[in-house]
Amino acid sequence: MFSETGEEETIKKWCKWYNKAVVKRGKAPLSEQEVEDFKKFLLKSEVNVVGVEGLEAASCEKEEKSAQSMSRKAKAYLKLVSERAAPLETKSTIIMNILPVQLPPTYYTCKCTTGIKPKIFAALNDVEIPPFVLKRPTRMMYSFLEFNEQNPLIKFAKGPQTVCDTSDLQRESPALCTEIMNVFIGRIAWNRKMLHDKDSNIWYFPVEETKKRKTVKGQSGRRQWVVKRYDYLQDSKYGKKAEPNFFFHRGLRIRPQAYIGKTYIEFSPRKYYTRDGSTQIDGEKRKQIDKKFRNPAWDWAGSRIRLLRFWRFVLFEPQKNKIKPEPWLGMFKFGDFVSQKVDWCPDVLPRHQKRLWDVVGGSDRCK
Repeated sequence: MFSETGEEETIKKWCKWYNKAVVKRGKAPLSEQEVEDFKKFLLKSEVNVVGVEGLEAASCEKEEKSAQSMSRKAKAYLKLVSERAAPLETKSTIIMNILPVQLPPTYYTCKCTTGIKPKIFAALNDVEIPPFVLKRPTRMMYSFLEFNEQNPLIKFAKGPQTVCDTSDLQRESPALCTEIMNVFIGRIAWNRKMLHDKDSNIWYFPVEETKKRKTVKGQSGRRQWVVKRYDYLQDSKYGKKAEPNFFFHRGLRIRPQAYIGKTYIEFSPRKYYTRDGSTQIDGEKRKQIDKKFRNPAWDWAGSRIRLLRFWRFVLFEPQKNKIKPEPWLGMFKFGDFVSQKVDWCPDVLPRHQKRLWDVVGGSDRCK
């Protein structure tokens, strides 16, 4: 029948066969009206006999035309944007997530007796080792601290140290400068009792066993949570009610960078989820959890700026949190986040409204 669509006689024969088959099984046959409706439907229809590939191609084509398809949504958003005018020409300030840092004027290099860093840590495990970079092939040590008698690394120094200009390092070897700075920043975060996920390069605070949340004092004097425990709301195959389900950490990705002879620290706040406070939740499970915390009301410019300044305070102003600062922390001068004044702001005119000069005189502004 499908290969002969359009022939009324073929459709009548099929309906007659169908009615006989269902009657034998004790079921109700098609009525005359149903047969007539079925015949009209097939006479107006176009039937194609295809394989699996054809069905898949037709499904994809239908998806593109559906209201839920990405292309359809993109066109709808484009139409919405086109109905809005340009950003309002009101002066505002863009605040970026990069923090300028003034490095010590000099750094030091020295030949080392070994090229294996763990050997040094094992030999000096009972003393505080200053941050340093060790290049294994050349066995050269680099640091912003002198390799003198007050430095435990003097035990592994081979020959005299060399005093170098930091500005030359920033211009000529930005990668090495970034590496040295990264070691110092990592030591600061470690001293603040933070943990480091090397795979994702995210620093985060650990959980406190007896508490559902951990808080840290911010620059305003108020304590802000950095870890929250979320429990099971009811018994399930994964756990019992009130038992820990997962932990939500406010994490931070820190990336020192050297640009055109200057050094900056890039701060990127990140959501970090763990099963027990240390085992990261990743993949599809993380996506499912993350959906629950995507709320535009929480993610706006003001909240992001406060979070950036909170992390700056926690890391680089320990004395205000009654934390003993590193003896070398004062060698660095941390500025405020880079900002730039512009002649516009993110706000736009309401939908279907235009500026006066867009209506009168074309693109020329009214004077």
